[in-house]
Amino acid sequence: TCYAESEDDAHWEQPLFDFEPWGDIEKTNILMSGKGEAKAPHIMPRVESGTTKQGVPVKNLGLLPDEVFHGNDYLVFYCDHEHYLATSEDGLDWNERQSMVIPNRVDCFQSVVYDPDAEEYAIYYRNKLINEDRPKDNPARGNTRYMSRLSGKDLWSLWDQLPIPVMIPDGEDDGRFYNMPVFRYGGVYLGFVSQFAVEPQSIDVELVYSRDGFDWHRLPGERRIIPLGPDGAWDDGMVFSADRILEVGDEWWLY
Repeated sequence: TCYAESEDDAHWEQPLFDFEPWGDIEKTNILMSGKGEAKAPHIMPRVESGTTKQGVPVKNLGLLPDEVFHGNDYLVFYCDHEHYLATSEDGLDWNERQSMVIPNRVDCFQSVVYDPDAEEYAIYYRNKLINEDRPKDNPARGNTRYMSRLSGKDLWSLWDQLPIPVMIPDGEDDGRFYNMPVFRYGGVYLGFVSQFAVEPQSIDVELVYSRDGFDWHRLPGERRIIPLGPDGAWDDGMVFSADRILEVGDEWWLY
């Protein structure tokens, strides 16, 4: 997991630190490397609001309850083969592998969302708890590239129950959903589904929504909120979305 920072949310820099060297390079922008990896981080700030350097108000939408941070300003849910929680006071120096949440590896971006009505936390991710031990060429293994919901009352605990499928590719899809970052705001769940096309291989982003976190709806025509760029452009083959929206002034920003 690496670090970048911005004063205006548009122009980004990558400062160097002494946390994690890379080979002979002593100073890097790497914050966590884990025991084997530290990938797909979902970083959650405790503070909801702030301003840009220009004084424009900024609000993080879909934050978690304050008590889940255990007195820290930042919390991250990330993959180090299994999925763990880590905390930080400054967003730079992290206390890694503090609590295992999911005991298996899912290599794409996940996000944690809180449902105040059910008083539980939920994660939407590719279902790899079932049939993972079967060979890939075994038809009984099934398709692991669909979106499932896993939840628990206590985020700081091991979630070992079976997930519930909530987004399954239909006949108009290419059969594979790669990941679905989700946040909840104003009583509505918004999800950004990564559509994985097999031939030719590409990934773009579709907006979906739900009132209860289980029954998800797609826009007419399954329009992409982030389409691919034209052939030859930097984004002509694969784009992903961030895990939540920033409210900047009177606009919503999605990275």
